[in-house]
Amino acid sequence: MPTEPQTHTPVGPFHLDLDAIDWVDERALGKAPIELIEEAERLGAKRKRLATGECGFYATYNVMPAGYRIATHSHGHAEFITVLAGGAVVDTPDADAAEIVLDTGDAIVLEADFEYGITCGPEGMTFLTLRTGDSTTSLRD
Repeated sequence: MPTEPQTHTPVGPFHLDLDAIDWVDERALGKAPIELIEEAERLGAKRKRLATGECGFYATYNVMPAGYRIATHSHGHAEFITVLAGGAVVDTPDADAAEIVLDTGDAIVLEADFEYGITCGPEGMTFLTLRTGDSTTSLRD
């Protein structure tokens, strides 16, 4: 039985030291609408890019202040969000959908192109996002 040629040579582990990674300069990165970037800067929301394609993973470490609202948006890739501290309410354009409340330790999986928004709770929210593609945000019209 023929075998497929190996197309990837393993290079070993990629160590990601959170303390050594800088906060993202969202303006320079240019992957989100400017109105989102300006609001995030004003309110103190920030993120660090962890994995940026290594082994196919894209990951960010995110810190959002109390009451911070991420407008309804979508991404062209699936994502997995897990809450490290605090919590939030996730909303969707479907008015009949049940409210999704995320607390510390909870997670949510979102399919590509799914529209959602997030409103952080009174403690804010620190979370990790794992993606199947590089993050590009599209605001709901």
